[in-house]
Amino acid sequence: MKTTRRFRGMKFFFKVFLISLLTGIVVIGVIVGIAWFFRARIMGYIASYVPQPQLVEIPETEVIPIASGELSDNPVVTGGAIAASDVPLSITEVVAKTNASVVSITLSNMAGSSLGKGTGFFVSKDGLIVTNRHVVSSTGAKITVTTTDGKERGATLVATDPVLDIAILRVQGTSFVPLDLGDSSTLSSGQSVVAIGYALGTFQNSVSVGVISGLSRSVIASGQNGEAEYLDQVIQTDAAINRGNSGGPLLNLKGEVIGVNVATATTSQSIGFALPINDVKQAITSVQKTGRIIRPFVGVRYTQITSEVAQVRSLPVTYGILVGQGKNLEDVAVLPGSPAELAGITSGDILLTLDGVKLDQAHSFASLVRQKTVGRSVSITLLRSGVEQTVKLTLTEAPY
Repeated sequence: MKTTRRFRGMKFFFKVFLISLLTGIVVIGVIVGIAWFFRARIMGYIASYVPQPQLVEIPETEVIPIASGELSDNPVVTGGAIAASDVPLSITEVVAKTNASVVSITLSNMAGSSLGKGTGFFVSKDGLIVTNRHVVSSTGAKITVTTTDGKERGATLVATDPVLDIAILRVQGTSFVPLDLGDSSTLSSGQSVVAIGYALGTFQNSVSVGVISGLSRSVIASGQNGEAEYLDQVIQTDAAINRGNSGGPLLNLKGEVIGVNVATATTSQSIGFALPINDVKQAITSVQKTGRIIRPFVGVRYTQITSEVAQVRSLPVTYGILVGQGKNLEDVAVLPGSPAELAGITSGDILLTLDGVKLDQAHSFASLVRQKTVGRSVSITLLRSGVEQTVKLTLTEAPY
């Protein structure tokens, strides 16, 4: 009997549990259904009490300041879209954009023996090529240009620069792709650069990458023939510049030429130099207009004044240039018949400014004159016997 009662009790408990479970399911289903039916009203009610994130609109005129440098390396965010030309390319994109415009240059004698090798790059569709003067300095040599497709073309020497280590070549054709020329006045130390060249005269269109290590450097470069050349206001880079790279382009991350590779420090590692492209542009324009390189000329021999020079010579200023004779008697301070002589400039004068620009190590006299054109009138402030005065002169064509 006890077993039968226990069984009945368990059966009753199970029925109660089952009924409660089914009732709960039905109630939950009804609640969910009602909530779904009125979901829009419920969410609106909740939203009215929940704080919403605030959208702040950036004014289009607001500019985030950045360190000085090229837009291509440091694009400025203004609230509007960044122009495509201001977005820096990757290294592979820079190479893809420019590589076909870089050529290898080989000099050989009549017997076909190699005399030297270097690099150049197209600056016009009709075959003008920029390279270094020292690359093509062998008299009577045959010049051969090799493009990236392996084609060899004979080249003629159009002009050499009397001031810079620059030469212009030409090959026959009308469909070459010239490189874009940048603005070397906007460069900053630490900016990324790419160099392409005929490394060691063996590895055509080799690519090296680095940064600008310094600006406005002055160095004395010597070639294999023992001649020394003073290079003023050049760009220093740690991108590998090897023998054979001379004359090749130094590029920014837009794929623009900002320098022409010219020298490397052989006694150290990762120190190379390039001529600023702004100094080269005038030579290119001159060749395109006249068929030769014409440089403006003042006609003075001088020493750049620094703090050390001022102290040694007891000068009243620590900047400018001191006009004076060279070591030899024929190295006169002011060339006869030159614009300087006609303006009354004499030995011992200290030239302080050129067209209002202070003549210091960052703005050398030679580089400022190079940026002018023949026939232009310029204003020079000078110091003579402690008295400051201003003279004007008209630049003429350099006689050398």
